[in-house]
Amino acid sequence: MTEFLTFDTFEEMQEHLASLEQAANDRTTDDQKSMEPPCWWINPQPGIGLIIFGESWTLDEVDRRNRESYGHPLDPEEEEEADWSHRSMTDSYGRGYLFGKAFSLACPDGELGSTHRSEMIEISREQFEHARSHGWELWDGYMGGWEHD
Repeated sequence: MTEFLTFDTFEEMQEHLASLEQAANDRTTDDQKSMEPPCWWINPQPGIGLIIFGESWTLDEVDRRNRESYGHPLDPEEEEEADWSHRSMTDSYGRGYLFGKAFSLACPDGELGSTHRSEMIEISREQFEHARSHGWELWDGYMGGWEHD
């Protein structure tokens, strides 16, 4: 059953979100803290029977892709937007989030977004590419070091 939270004020909601972020940072392991983009990871979701595979990008790569998305040289207003995006992403990385693209059987073409490090289990690029070549089906064949009974 889906549970919805309600808040009396915007500030109350912000406090709740900050407490969730702090809890995520508190449970982040040393291995997760040491992950440096570019990196590849999985996020198992046993409750829905799904494994999310992700690739996280460096801030430079995020900036490059953001600027390329305009499809032309940036005018001053777009340059300001790109600078704001860079500052926002830098702040996000400092709070434990990494940006990139996530893939799964439910979203095989991938989805852009940020994922908190506490949700990541690092895998090698080879394991990631193997999963991609098998349509994100983890146990479809050999997973570069992982075998299924």
